Amino acid sequence: YVEYIYVPGNHQSWSPATAPALHSPDLDGIYTGFSMLDGGFKFVQGRDWSSAQYNFADFTTFDGIKTTTDGDKNLYSAANGLHYITVDVTKQSITAKLLNTVGVIGNFNGWAADVPLTYNATDDSYDGDVTLDGDGFKFRFDGKWDLDLGGSVDNLVVKGSNLKLPAGTYAVKLYLSRSKSDKIYCTMTKK
Repeated sequence: YVEYIYVPGNHQSWSPATAPALHSPDLDGIYTGFSMLDGGFKFVQGRDWSSAQYNFADFTTFDGIKTTTDGDKNLYSAANGLHYITVDVTKQSITAKLLNTVGVIGNFNGWAADVPLTYNATDDSYDGDVTLDGDGFKFRFDGKWDLDLGGSVDNLVVKGSNLKLPAGTYAVKLYLSRSKSDKIYCTMTKK
């Protein structure tokens, strides 16, 4: 199996060169990652259309995905918006979980409520300001702990360790899609 598969589709003008990427760190055919979805899409094994593709005919189990019998065998999102996608090629299954909110939570607010980030379509990032206290923080989704990101700001991973930066107010830009890098990452610019 390849390390990455890409998600070209209606959400980004069907361009594999700039498509979001799903990652299989163990090269085991299980890929995960984030993508905005808006109608039809496919998976490709490279950043061009000559690469091998996965379409609805390659899967038997779908969650959060609609299928059709269109001539291109596209997959379709059941709802538009940010999704956390899991593709298991070995089990022929796809799960696309719709995420309604993206936020920052941490010691600075007693781990009690997320500071919301807003989608910036121009940058394909989630943006906002947060005032940190110098102790731990994380990114999470829908105000729940079933999916959170930590580790390091230049390589965020699911269920990673708490992040830490010096106290201060920061402009946050969170890049989830891996369309500009092989990593999920954020920039934190002190104000």
